Amino acid sequence: MKNRLWKTLSFIFFVSVPILSLRANDPTIRKENGITRLIVDDKPFIMLSGELHNSTSSTMEYLEPMMMTMKAMNLNSVIASISWEQFEPKEGTYDYTMIDGIIDQAEKQNLKVCVIWFAT
Repeated sequence: MKNRLWKTLSFIFFVSVPILSLRANDPTIRKENGITRLIVDDKPFIMLSGELHNSTSSTMEYLEPMMMTMKAMNLNSVIASISWEQFEPKEGTYDYTMIDGIIDQAEKQNLKVCVIWFAT
């Protein structure tokens, strides 16, 4: 459970980097010869991204067709939001349904994900 929580909380710190999962070649910011680049899958990556409305990632029924729309628009990434109340509906009880759904739907459409985490 702690490992799963750690992965989820990592999104907070990498909101400006598209993330599919934690792995050895995680996206990074690399500075070379005075140029700062986002590196994804060991290659420079330019985000051609669409941002979902806040309510789009509130249910899978809203989310799934919008991910298909993002792919149809020839985008390579999607910016999705999730609120803390969705993730922790009851103190100490964590619900991974939507964060997993966002990642799964993005993977199905071959999109990278940038999560905006609304937490206070």
